Amino acid sequence: MKHTALLLAALLALPPAGALAQEHETASVEVEVSGRLSAMPLSTVDPDTSLIGRIAAIGPAGHIYIGEGTGQRPRPLLVLLNGTGGSGRDLVEALAPLADSAGIVLLGLDPRRQNFDAVDHFFDDLDARRARARVAWPEPRFGKDRKRIDETLAEVFRRVPIQPGHIGLLGYSHGGSYALMLGTANPQLFTSIAAISPGILVIPARQAGGQAIFLAHGREDRVQPFRRTACVMAPRLRSFGNRVVFEGHEGGHALESESLRRGIVHFLDPDDPSLAVGNGAGCEEGEAD
Repeated sequence: MKHTALLLAALLALPPAGALAQEHETASVEVEVSGRLSAMPLSTVDPDTSLIGRIAAIGPAGHIYIGEGTGQRPRPLLVLLNGTGGSGRDLVEALAPLADSAGIVLLGLDPRRQNFDAVDHFFDDLDARRARARVAWPEPRFGKDRKRIDETLAEVFRRVPIQPGHIGLLGYSHGGSYALMLGTANPQLFTSIAAISPGILVIPARQAGGQAIFLAHGREDRVQPFRRTACVMAPRLRSFGNRVVFEGHEGGHALESESLRRGIVHFLDPDDPSLAVGNGAGCEEGEAD
């Protein structure tokens, strides 16, 4: 693709994989069960030109980048979620050259703690052996991060023209887990979701379906099991009527550059023919964890 060279160069700026591959830390926080977001793009926006060409803090949870020369017409928005202890700003900084070349807006989101609340709530419940975490398909409890994200998105929509129908989530590790939680809870907002090396699938039981979902995982991952993504998550998400692309790759628990590139290709065009290569590879019948 025409943006590949710039994207690969940008990936060199990512923090070392070891710094991103951290396990969850539990936390006791006030729970808000609903993950529904109210923020939506506005039809008329007076663009805030002070945001163009620099990474800027926005809202209570975000950092935004709008590339130089992207103009003032509505642009696609890609929301980035890092792994445990990682920063959304780091992902925005690494992918800023893509925003310049592809004409998209990047928004990195950060949790209040090491992980987003819904991830920690699941592990807290699991550690405490609560029944709600031990059913076949647990549902998320979103907590205060949901409100912070909603407020951040609302501020973005007030200050930046965003293209309705082209808003995506891309997350790594437990950021990928949270992308699946938040994204499937809000099909009215997110048309695509990409999760790289996600750890858990804790999603609402009632799904609208019809979302484009990209999953990628390293076969040698010793932090989050490869086969959980390949053999459990992918079929479960397909069962709701979502269009799921799964890609297995060599390597362990890392933000692997080719999978990240393909996740962004998926955001730009979920029907890109290149995504068919390797789709579904890696899961043999009966080998799910």
